[in-house]
Amino acid sequence: MKFHRWTRQEEQLISELYQSGMSAVKIAERLGVTQAQLYGRLHKMRAENNGSPPYRYSGRSRIVPISEVKRFICATYRITENELVGERRTSRVVEPRQIAMALAYKLSGMSTTVVGQKFDGRDHATVIHAIQASEKRYAERMAEIEKRILASRKKEVA
Repeated sequence: MKFHRWTRQEEQLISELYQSGMSAVKIAERLGVTQAQLYGRLHKMRAENNGSPPYRYSGRSRIVPISEVKRFICATYRITENELVGERRTSRVVEPRQIAMALAYKLSGMSTTVVGQKFDGRDHATVIHAIQASEKRYAERMAEIEKRILASRKKEVA
C-alpha cells in the first residue's frame, strides 16, 4: 500500500461527502485511496479535533434519549412498551416499532447497535432495515412525530 499525503482540500472534501451521506467506499474511490487509508485519516482527523468527529452525519443530533422516543411512540400508537420491543410482528406493532427505531437512531445520535440493544436486543441490521422502511413507507408520519417530539422537548426546556 502506497503512502498518501493528505491535503486540507481532501480533508474538507471528506467532511463534506460524509455530511452528504456518501459511503466510505465511494469516498475512497473518488479520492483514489483505499478504505484503510481513508479510515486512518478519519481517525487522525478525529484525534486532531480533540476526540470529536471532524464530520457530522446529516440529520443526526444528540437531543432525545431512546427511552423518551419509545414512550412517545407508545403513547401515540396506544401500545405498551412491551409490545413495542417484543417479538410480535403484527401490523399493529410493526409500524410503530420501525418508526421508533428510526427516530431513536436519528434523535439520540446512538449507533444502530445501541438502538438494537434498547429494542430487546435486536441486531443492528434490523435497525438499519427499520430506518430504510420508515423512510420509504412512513416518511410523512415519521416527520410529523419527530416534530412533535422535538416540540415537546422545547416546552420542557422553556
